[in-house]
Amino acid sequence: MIAYNPKNWFSFIFSIHRGVMMKHLFPNMFLVGLYTTLIVYIALKVIKINFETGEYILNIEIHKLIGFVLGLVLVFRTNTAYERWWEGRKLWGALVNHSRMLAIKTDALLAPADREGRKFFATGISNFAKSLVTHLREGANASHIDSSVYENQEEMKSARHLPNEIVSQIEKKFVKLKTEGKLDGNELLTVNRDLDGMMDSLGGCERIRKTPIPFSYSMYIKKFIFVYVMTLPFGLIREYHWWSIPAVMFIFYILVGIELIGEEVEDPFGTDVNDLGTEDIAASIHDNAYEILRVPLK
Repeated sequence: MIAYNPKNWFSFIFSIHRGVMMKHLFPNMFLVGLYTTLIVYIALKVIKINFETGEYILNIEIHKLIGFVLGLVLVFRTNTAYERWWEGRKLWGALVNHSRMLAIKTDALLAPADREGRKFFATGISNFAKSLVTHLREGANASHIDSSVYENQEEMKSARHLPNEIVSQIEKKFVKLKTEGKLDGNELLTVNRDLDGMMDSLGGCERIRKTPIPFSYSMYIKKFIFVYVMTLPFGLIREYHWWSIPAVMFIFYILVGIELIGEEVEDPFGTDVNDLGTEDIAASIHDNAYEILRVPLK
């Protein structure tokens, strides 16, 4: 995720987007420019249409009407994508809060001398956040967590759903403390509320990750933009002649750029420049858990 100053206008105006989006957009924009050049050249130099005598009946009015509808569709598309991005951020914010509260409650319940228990819970809370980062990208990956506190380390590494397994180990540890008489039923219920909250964040993130924008809707927008841009030179050439070339390229840049931004932010858990900084959030959870439970940071 890019850190920036929203008040610095000139940095936005004169900067070039560094995302994968531009790698797809610029080559296609120049292809559209070549296509428009071909249309204009044939009309002006080969066919030699006389626009002043009315031989050319097409005008820009139809594209104005269609452009208005296309603009509404793209606004809805962008709002839908941003809503998914913002919901993902709220879910990770809730995870931060539940992780801190679980660490605070655990710190109050454990004896100060229980270094093993404190390290287990601090590591478990941190591991859940770190495993969620990779779980929402490429799936189970135990290489990013600290499995030294678990007795069944091989089972942790082979778990198909690592966040589930980590929460299960935390729950089992709390139940064991209750069995040993170190916790009572009410205290167990108290910490379980935050474990439930962590699982709610997990489920919400999975819902966003596994529910893309409907295929038919995404396909329709792309076809709509394609037909609009491909026919646009025929509408502009009457009034703009050779200036139709940069005009079409600029309109293509705007329309396709908005669509590509929507595609990029609708899945906010990846590694694109506009995605959420989940690694930084997970690192914050790690530092908070170790500090609250008074375990040396590692």
